[in-house]
Amino acid sequence: MDGGTGAVAGVSAGLGASAAPPPPPPNSGGFEAALQAPRQTTPPQPPEQFQPGPATGQTIARYDGRELRADARSNQVFGSQEAAIAYARSLDTPAAVIEEDGRYATYRVHAERGFFDRLFSRGEFSRDNAALDGQPNATNVETVHPGLRSLVTTDDFAIRANGAGTGALDRVGSPLGPFSSHLQAFGPGLERITDRAAFERQFEQAMRDTAFQALDDSQRAAEDIRSRVNGQDLTPEDRTDLNSALQRLAPLDRQIADKQREVDAARWNFIASSYVVGQSQGMSPHAIEAQSQAYDALKLRQAELAQLNAQRADAARDFPLVLRVDNLDQFRGMSPQDQTTALRGAADQVLRDIATTRSNIEDGDFNLWMMDGVRNTTAAGLGVTGERLGWVQDRAGTERRTDAAWKIGEAALTIGLAVGGAFFSGGASLALLGASAALGVHSATDVTSEYFRNSAAANTNLDPNAGLIPQDAVGHWGFVAAAWIGVGLDAAAVGSAIRALRAGQSIADAAKTLGIGEDALRATIRAAEVNDFRASVMGSEAFNARFGADAADAVTLLRPNGRGGMMAEIVTRGGIGPQAQAAAVREEMAHLQQLADPALASHFNRLSEENLARWSQMSPTERMEALRSQLTLEADAQRRMLQGRPPTESQRAALEGYEQRLQEVEQGLRDGKPPAWIADAAPPRLFSSVQYPETNAAARAAGYPEAPAGQFYRRAGNDYELTRFPPQSQHWVNPDTNPRMQVVRNGDAIELVPAERQLTTAERRAEFEARYGGRTDSDALKSAFDTGGLTAYQRAYARHYEAVFAELQEHGIAPSAVLNGVAGKTEAASGQAIRDNLRTAILDVINNPNVAPTERARLLQRFLDVQPSNGDRGELFSQFRAANPPRGVESLNLGPGSTTLQGTTRRADGALEVLNTPAGSRGVQPGTYLVEDKAGPGAFRPDQAERYSRALDAGGGQITAANGQQYRGLVYFFSNRAAAEAASDQVSALNQNIHVAYYSERGTVGWLR
Repeated sequence: MDGGTGAVAGVSAGLGASAAPPPPPPNSGGFEAALQAPRQTTPPQPPEQFQPGPATGQTIARYDGRELRADARSNQVFGSQEAAIAYARSLDTPAAVIEEDGRYATYRVHAERGFFDRLFSRGEFSRDNAALDGQPNATNVETVHPGLRSLVTTDDFAIRANGAGTGALDRVGSPLGPFSSHLQAFGPGLERITDRAAFERQFEQAMRDTAFQALDDSQRAAEDIRSRVNGQDLTPEDRTDLNSALQRLAPLDRQIADKQREVDAARWNFIASSYVVGQSQGMSPHAIEAQSQAYDALKLRQAELAQLNAQRADAARDFPLVLRVDNLDQFRGMSPQDQTTALRGAADQVLRDIATTRSNIEDGDFNLWMMDGVRNTTAAGLGVTGERLGWVQDRAGTERRTDAAWKIGEAALTIGLAVGGAFFSGGASLALLGASAALGVHSATDVTSEYFRNSAAANTNLDPNAGLIPQDAVGHWGFVAAAWIGVGLDAAAVGSAIRALRAGQSIADAAKTLGIGEDALRATIRAAEVNDFRASVMGSEAFNARFGADAADAVTLLRPNGRGGMMAEIVTRGGIGPQAQAAAVREEMAHLQQLADPALASHFNRLSEENLARWSQMSPTERMEALRSQLTLEADAQRRMLQGRPPTESQRAALEGYEQRLQEVEQGLRDGKPPAWIADAAPPRLFSSVQYPETNAAARAAGYPEAPAGQFYRRAGNDYELTRFPPQSQHWVNPDTNPRMQVVRNGDAIELVPAERQLTTAERRAEFEARYGGRTDSDALKSAFDTGGLTAYQRAYARHYEAVFAELQEHGIAPSAVLNGVAGKTEAASGQAIRDNLRTAILDVINNPNVAPTERARLLQRFLDVQPSNGDRGELFSQFRAANPPRGVESLNLGPGSTTLQGTTRRADGALEVLNTPAGSRGVQPGTYLVEDKAGPGAFRPDQAERYSRALDAGGGQITAANGQQYRGLVYFFSNRAAAEAASDQVSALNQNIHVAYYSERGTVGWLR
């Protein structure tokens, strides 16, 4: 199809004559909810034409350093971003969706490529060239045009502008599920597409969206089960469920074995009868009748076998993973520990199959037309019927084939299709049964080895070295390469020298080529023989949780490797972009060269993770010694990187800062008086430098005020946010005397106010009306605005929670019910009323007594995900936790001042009384405890935990509140296990009366400490 010509038919009274319909409600219930979403008629569009538009000729984005320019603009404009993306994907060419005056226009895109790019096809704007390996949705796209909302690649993947100046891959095509955008753009059954080839192409895109949604659901189901088999043995509850499943399966397995023999016999009978028909050349009525009867008998036996397999799946509903065990008789004879190991292996295989299939679909190596479940689910979701359904079935009939990769994918996709959004129902049993029984093909496990023999596994790991280390520099040569690249040598030159050394060139010649001393190169090679190096990327949320939200973009972790050296792991923060990642990694690589210097060995030993785990228990002198080691290494690394080159402003500031702080620490060690800032210092790891001079200058040029003392500007999408300098920085100031400031808008002006201060009415109005004053695509919300008589500010404030309103609509709660009574209130009171009403409605849905625990957990996560801020997540989670305490625990309210720490203004999130020691907890005894609730990225702060630990140490294991109430300790509650595990690692060395718990996806509370 050429640019969609002929794909869309229809006329319109004029451009923008009627708004696009509101999107279907979010796909919170998985495919079931999506399938039941109402079908709506899409407004007609004018005949498709492309002409120059406002953005034509402009650079709208860059990827991998290449320019993307807007070409001609389509006259088909949409009121919904989702519809515009689906239309852009239909054009069979790179495209962009740009917001113009509240509507979404589509442009063709020209990708700038050089001669060699065109010659070798490396510059094509495809998913493969835009995606960052190893990060599920990250890309190298940098957005430029302020109205850019999405890009479409040559292979029809959507890359959405994420508000942070970069683009995120959207495999499903819409956050509302796999069908919504296609329905909005082309109507029920894709009725506006009249050309059959164009219809099939759009339907195939919808199948791919459906498959990715299924894989996401599959992974959630498999990961939940995998987390439950992670220990030496199962929990008592899971052990009971497993034994019950094994008991119910035993008689069914015997029946299935007998029925399988009947199926095999019927199949051979059919084959024999078909041979007789062939021998008679179809002339014997008796032979034809016998063949027909044999065929009917075979189909009947197969249907009976399928019925038994469905019963088998239901029998294992309490522990479906057991269905992936090949020999249950052998499994029953294993020890509990061996059974757990076998189940863990089965879960790992499911996850590997999911990853393989996702990669195959991304690479176009999986023919979805063959997959009945995906194809039929897509047809149902789009409402395809009549002639169009015939087109689908005809196309599927021409593409039948079976190979190993398809079998793996079929099993992986079936999990998600059966599970959908509610994967804790019995559907997971049938899904995890696998292709062998559920769909009548070989087990995916059986063909794994065949697949990997016939197809090279794709490399899906992100290059954590930011592309700096030559690919052939492996093993200790990778260490050597990284050490010299880190101090400024050209990566290509280092790569050439490494290859020459491996080919037999002398060290002296290699050193001469690189322009360095022979002794220095020999020292690095010797260091590489005893030290190890690796690089990794950690998601931004996990990075913040472990190292703090104000930490830099990379850190070097040091651990003894058992060979007399160190394992140096450079960890970078995910999502910072390739250029920032390369700069941070290069700077940290300088520390590798330092490992070759024996004079610095003691400093590295002090900064090992094993030693820093004692940070909260260290004396002031020990802390100063560790800080001296950190600052010595950081200053020395900066000097090595400069080596006579003129410093950048950031390098100059970093070196001056390290040297000044080092002098302060040295003085403190001499006179026994530690500097004041050491009390607030985090464990002194080797962090990359903060690039604050450049970001401060850029913010000032954009109209931001001068950064206040102790803070600097960090880019946040197209804007800037204020961040504190860490205590080790020379620019750190005491937060008690210099409170954190925040950026606010006052009309067209940008101002700074204390972060703890409540915004004025004028500031709040300006902030919310500037951000959320646009039109809503939700008819229900717009109607509530109109009938409720809300002011412009109240409408903007409600739009701030638009995703929450949409989620509540899924559960029958209209926006008008939430906004009732808001009109006429002051702006402060109306904001509070909207928040309170939303939380009340949410908790009514979650805490409905008819909702099962697993469904309650899923609902909680859904509502947490759509909250616009960590503050909203935290308040919702606190109220949920108070209403749903763990077994044997009661929530408490002991009056004013009962949760405020004595002598401070810090207030915990709540209090509880433990009546009985919770199962799985460590050291949690009956008594009263303070509570901190954590939900959302970066919610957990290690420095806060350390302050609690110091208070517990000072109180002999107890904390006293402002009203005199004493508590036996503190419990951190997390909304998911992953966040709890990350925090548990960081509090492992703190006071033993700090405990960690989490709400699991099963609706229960787990304890990690």
